[in-house]
Amino acid sequence: MPCGNGAPSGAWLIFDASWALILPIISLVIALLCCLALPAWRRLSDIISLAEAGDPEAQNRLGFMYDTGEGVPEDDSQALGWYMKAAEQGLDRAQYNVGGMYYKGEGTRQDKVEAALWFQQAAEQGFLQAQLKLGFMYWHGDGVSASNGQAAYWFEMAAEQGNAIARTALAQIKDAGYSPPGSLKP
Repeated sequence: MPCGNGAPSGAWLIFDASWALILPIISLVIALLCCLALPAWRRLSDIISLAEAGDPEAQNRLGFMYDTGEGVPEDDSQALGWYMKAAEQGLDRAQYNVGGMYYKGEGTRQDKVEAALWFQQAAEQGFLQAQLKLGFMYWHGDGVSASNGQAAYWFEMAAEQGNAIARTALAQIKDAGYSPPGSLKP
């Protein structure tokens, strides 16, 4: 005898039997996914432990996690705090990140002068992104006094690392009439 949808009345038994086969598979997949997620939780706890113990790489990583909301709630103040701990130990990436937080006013008041100081610390260690940022800041007088000489110096440092953007910017500065003295070092 048909049900309301035209299927034989025993069709619900076939449906139940297929679910009886599928449900254990679904449960197994869910269990496996939960097990795969556990190492990520362990990694977070390891990062926190290392950061609290003073490891600058872990502090910078934890700062990044708070900055982006990766595995933890996004919190600019926490991000800046962890970046600062690593930056004060001389980690170039963390110095650049602190500069970026001050530049954008994230987790603190916007202060481009302070940002330039942190970018310079990273740039002096050869951190490419900091060299580029300082070059553009000096070129445009963004938080620092405009200086084609300073801009050219930082672009040259970045260009020596093979950066095409820095080479292009350096060429534009020279095309605009700036000819660097023998040494571009500030």
